[in-house]
Amino acid sequence: MADKVKQAIQLIETGDLDRAHALLLERLKAKPKDAQAWFWMSKVVATDDLREECLQEALKYNPKNSLARAALDTLQGEAAVSASKWNLAESAPPKTKNRSVRAGPQRRPNTIPAAITLFGLALVLSAVTYFFTHEDLAYRAEGRIVSATVTDLNKERGSEGVPDRCQADYQFMAYAALRKGTISIPCSDWDRLDDSRRMQIQYLISQPDHSRSYPPAETTERYAVMGFGLAALLIIVGLVLIVWKFLPLKSPELK
Repeated sequence: MADKVKQAIQLIETGDLDRAHALLLERLKAKPKDAQAWFWMSKVVATDDLREECLQEALKYNPKNSLARAALDTLQGEAAVSASKWNLAESAPPKTKNRSVRAGPQRRPNTIPAAITLFGLALVLSAVTYFFTHEDLAYRAEGRIVSATVTDLNKERGSEGVPDRCQADYQFMAYAALRKGTISIPCSDWDRLDDSRRMQIQYLISQPDHSRSYPPAETTERYAVMGFGLAALLIIVGLVLIVWKFLPLKSPELK
């Protein structure tokens, strides 16, 4: 038997239960499977529930411990008689453990609401991103590029402090039909287009009349990547929170 258990037994015999409890607790932290320490711990804990727990642990690690078996049988028998006599199972409030040998079961915080919120934000972000970028994404997915003929150039002179505004009318053949359109152009391209009378146009296969200059003056494709990328990140974080919620906790140490 370990020295700490011997010292605890001596303290129990002299009535110093608090010091005995401290020594037994140290022993069980160092060696949780010490059946003898569990048996003597049942002598110093505060409630019958804790005594029963200690005795069960003692029998778990040493089923042949006759003292622990007899003490447990006596304790359970007294509890059954008391419950039958006073009907404690229905009327008595649950017992409160004042002193614990082992920490009780722990639970992780509920992260499900946070995960659902992240999924909702991802859905809203995806919808907003699609609303503002679906046209550019369609051009990127099915757009075709052709050389169009510039039919007319128009320039609107700006006032002081306001730049000029230039437009180009164009036409091209697609799917055996003549397509026409008008786009804004940088006024710096005026001379080049006036000389060549040719420009690159991108149109949609499903809607050939929908066309634009190529490359486009402004593109939102990078915003689409950012928006959908952030939505995917929110979904991943939400899934991580759900998985973390259901991961098993490690057994708590003795306190």
